[in-house]
Amino acid sequence: MSEKSQLPIDNDRTRDELLKGVELGPTERVVFDGESQALRGIAEYASAHEWGKDATFEVAELKLGARDHTYTTATIRFYGPDYFRPNPDNPNGTGKSLVIPTKDGSVVIDLENGVMHEIGRGVKGLENMAETVSRHHCSIGLDVHGIIVIENHEPSNATRVQLLTGLER
Repeated sequence: MSEKSQLPIDNDRTRDELLKGVELGPTERVVFDGESQALRGIAEYASAHEWGKDATFEVAELKLGARDHTYTTATIRFYGPDYFRPNPDNPNGTGKSLVIPTKDGSVVIDLENGVMHEIGRGVKGLENMAETVSRHHCSIGLDVHGIIVIENHEPSNATRVQLLTGLER
């Protein structure tokens, strides 16, 4: 099976490209199976480390903003190791979240199947992101099957996506 065939149909990026990190085009949409990515990383990580009860696994990193280090680094995070328990702050959630740092601290958005979340300085609660993040930069969410979807909304600066395996951290 080719690397590309492991990603959902309509994705122009291979798994290898996403592991290295890619900058999305102005209106590009990228999709990937976060659960497969997390399971792959958890297996590698668990064999090298002892997991604590409250361990989390970062599936992907998103750099939003300028390329000169004035960007916001958000992470898509799954809670583990009990594939996948809910976020302790939201026991009714899916156990999948987006963590976005702002000047005031981090904002955690619980991801739900079939729901997309607008990300940008024009979104209530996210106004204090780096100034190089557009007002309506991108959307992130899960499709109805739990596949991660990231859609760029013609931001004035970059959206960079990189899958993490757990050993990079």
